[in-house]
Amino acid sequence: MKQAPNDRGTRKLRGWAYLLMDAARPALEDFEETLQSEANDADALAGRGNARIRLRQVTEAVADAEAALKEGPHTDRLLYNITCIYALAVPQMELEVRTGKDRQAPRRLVLYEEKAFDCLRRTLEARPPEGRVAFWREVVQNDPALAPIRRGTAYALLARKYGGNKP
Repeated sequence: MKQAPNDRGTRKLRGWAYLLMDAARPALEDFEETLQSEANDADALAGRGNARIRLRQVTEAVADAEAALKEGPHTDRLLYNITCIYALAVPQMELEVRTGKDRQAPRRLVLYEEKAFDCLRRTLEARPPEGRVAFWREVVQNDPALAPIRRGTAYALLARKYGGNKP
């Protein structure tokens, strides 16, 4: 069955394609259009959240991540896309902490880091055990969206457990 260029499924897929091309604004438009007809579509919520975080709309992006988690189902794909939202929120919160304009920024920074690691761990646990090392090496280690959370102990522990790295 051929899909029309503006049907919900096509718009959602096009939104993800726009994100892959670093075109957040048109991606946001496609995800918003998709959500007008189905407000509880977790994949579209995660897509809109990813577009919003790239447009520095942190509060809205995190709200989309939370809504997507609420809707589920918690597939590895959905969890990974939500991981990216939280990971990309980290540098924006670090900037807020430095400027001191938002008294809640330090708490939100820690929260977003924790949520990113939790969703990443859940992503890996949702994948078949035999594919976890390859996923870590091919996706997690290479995704620029995860760069903000690659430092520190929590990442090292996940790398040791899921990345095939020996202690």
